[in-house]
Amino acid sequence: MAGIHPASTGAYAQYEAAKAAGRSSRRPSLEWFSERHKRRAAERERRLAEARAARGPVGHEAVDAACERIRAEAATATEAARNGGERADIARWNAEALARGEAR
Repeated sequence: MAGIHPASTGAYAQYEAAKAAGRSSRRPSLEWFSERHKRRAAERERRLAEARAARGPVGHEAVDAACERIRAEAATATEAARNGGERADIARWNAEALARGEAR
């Protein structure tokens, strides 16, 4: 078992539990899980490298701009929610006043 990745061992244990519960009829080897993990890790690294190459380096200006955009969107959403809540409160207060006969 030396050289087998711990994630593969965990996946195999999950498979064994599923098989014991009757959810599986096939038993791949532990090495198959290990190889699958290695293939997925290599594919993930390849995709990350491609994305980094296509994107290029990310400067602090881009990060700052993204953070500012997110902050502005959150502030706008918060303001809209607050204003909507205030309008709802005013409408409710007016309805209560009308019900009590206090409206002008």
